[in-house]
Amino acid sequence: MGLDEGGKPDGVRTWPAGLTDERSRTLLAAGELSWCYAYLDLRTTSMEPPRSAAERFGAGLEGGEKLFVLGEALYPTDDEDIAVLLDGESGAVYLACPDGSGALRRDLLAGSPDALIALAVAV
Repeated sequence: MGLDEGGKPDGVRTWPAGLTDERSRTLLAAGELSWCYAYLDLRTTSMEPPRSAAERFGAGLEGGEKLFVLGEALYPTDDEDIAVLLDGESGAVYLACPDGSGALRRDLLAGSPDALIALAVAV
């Protein structure tokens, strides 16, 4: 195995500190959470580690450093920016958008990345 430009072994990704769920890391590294299907576009993680919800929605977002953007919903809304977020500790997957008061409204989409994959396959 060779080294990349940063001196890391080829194929080894650097993960954000808050992304500790091992199953999520494994699926992200294998590209299993990088697809566009079932009104979800999760291709943002195909080339780089996911960025935090705090980076996407604003630094003042409570708990945003432990939530990571997998992609976005592709269905019509009332001008809401709906992101697909991964909880870096538990692996739960949410649909989320700012609620207007600086907080993030989250709706559980899947209890784990594996459940998200199963849901997409069933659609």
